[in-house]
Amino acid sequence: MGDVRTKNVAVVMMLLLAVVQDVYSSPFPAPSPALAPNGFCNLKCHVKCLFEIGTVDYFNCLYQCKEKCKSPTLNAVYSCTESCARSKITSLQPADSGEVKSYVTSCYADCSNKH
Repeated sequence: MGDVRTKNVAVVMMLLLAVVQDVYSSPFPAPSPALAPNGFCNLKCHVKCLFEIGTVDYFNCLYQCKEKCKSPTLNAVYSCTESCARSKITSLQPADSGEVKSYVTSCYADCSNKH
């Protein structure tokens, strides 16, 4: 029983390492890692498809999900949100991180409705 548990822990650790490597292996760093569209989307795909590990469906699930991450709409919303938030932060000079978060949230909502 201990061997099975050890193997399961090893498999989970290897999967987590693969996820982290996949998310952070882009050749150019994202301009704003907290908002990077594809990094978070790829992570969500790995989690979503986690229960399919060991089957052919895992790779199909991962492929289909990652294709959705390449959506031009997602990139447009990201770019719009980033430029809007930068503009608000520069002009309004927030006092704390709570204000910054509210600016980003507001910009995201506006950009999501536009695109």
